[in-house]
Amino acid sequence: MKDLLSMADAECTYLWENLKLGYTETKGLPALRQQCSLLYEGFDSNNILCFAGAEEGIFCTIQTILSSLSGPKNRNAKAHHVIIITPCYQSLLSIPASLSFTVTTVPLTLTTNQQPLPHSQNHTPTPQEWKLNFSMLKEAIKPGQTKLLVVNFPHNPTGAILTLAQQQEIVNMAREHSFWIFSDEVYRGFESVHVDNESPNRDDSVPFCTLYPKAISLGAMSKVYGMPGVRVGWVACQDRQLLARISESKHYLSICNSAPSEILALIALRARDTILARNKSIVQHNLALVEAFLSRHPNDFSWVPPRGGCCGFVRFHKASPKNTLNSMMKSLVDRFGVLILTGDNFPLHIKTSINSSPSLEGQMVTADNDTNNNSFYAVIGNSEDDNNDTNNMEFQIDSDNCSAVASCHEETEDAGINNFFRVGLGRASFVEALRAFENALPFLDE
Repeated sequence: MKDLLSMADAECTYLWENLKLGYTETKGLPALRQQCSLLYEGFDSNNILCFAGAEEGIFCTIQTILSSLSGPKNRNAKAHHVIIITPCYQSLLSIPASLSFTVTTVPLTLTTNQQPLPHSQNHTPTPQEWKLNFSMLKEAIKPGQTKLLVVNFPHNPTGAILTLAQQQEIVNMAREHSFWIFSDEVYRGFESVHVDNESPNRDDSVPFCTLYPKAISLGAMSKVYGMPGVRVGWVACQDRQLLARISESKHYLSICNSAPSEILALIALRARDTILARNKSIVQHNLALVEAFLSRHPNDFSWVPPRGGCCGFVRFHKASPKNTLNSMMKSLVDRFGVLILTGDNFPLHIKTSINSSPSLEGQMVTADNDTNNNSFYAVIGNSEDDNNDTNNMEFQIDSDNCSAVASCHEETEDAGINNFFRVGLGRASFVEALRAFENALPFLDE
């Protein structure tokens, strides 16, 4: 908090020192909405609607769009169709399903490139890449029925990105069939963190909302800014009438944002370059740590380095029908203090978050297992240090809210995962978290 407040300009300092703890505007603090609009070319504050976190923005926006289609004049919701790129945050998938819409998921695919990706400053070239299968996406469209496409780039958890040309291809599909696009862009700002800016493979994407009148872009303070505790998110859209309808839904939820949080978010957005530069350096440092870990265990793990965002999929090769990770739960707890819970997710991969500050305590690993093909899925995160609140990328990841990580993925039906498990390593540094996890690896052979 102290470091963040030190970044405040004169206006933000005045707002903070004269803060009143009353209700705020439902749409969001005007100065905050104006600052958010600068992230979207040609937008102003009237194109922005703020929320108490990205989750509220997801719920209100998708619910508003789809409820208007399944209202009294058109009660047959199953006649309408939603396409969702997976894996994704759980609510992106569960909200359309809860409204009884027909949902088709299009999973990213692991492809082999003719030309390996070039060296970045952290990783060597790889012949594989996570990509959106455009043929599969086109086949999923139901003319006259598809009403919404939900996308998520930079992608969590694979680290995949889209090029501007690929975005245009998606927009062309949307225009042809007149469906909405909801774009979860909470990792925007980390598009080229793993690729040199001069590389031909660098990300050149733009917010979807600037390309298409029926596109909505979601932003938040939680990921690239490392401030989920302020609970501030927003949506951006060219359609101001839609934003007005979405704001009506907010009256049934938070009503308005926290007054202190809005000012803190404003300070951070005005210091965006400084904060992102610092956080990117953390990601790059921890990416090197993860790759060093993987290089020590080439027969156990493999991965496609992320091209954007701050997480990636690591493939685990050692589990077997007789030696499933699920069967090791009690032994791992007894021997290593590794805590495991069951759930659902992707097969044969570990999701590794590389966004924690190496100087902080409170690291953890989250993982899941498929009892059919013995997969392993893991997240390395962190919680805040009481004495150094601004030195981590994602504040407040701990054993209490890890269940939210599990719930984000437990309904990914096309993944084929039966069990999601979590590893809580208590208060240790990022390096110590990797070391503790590494110490458990020999046990997997027993």
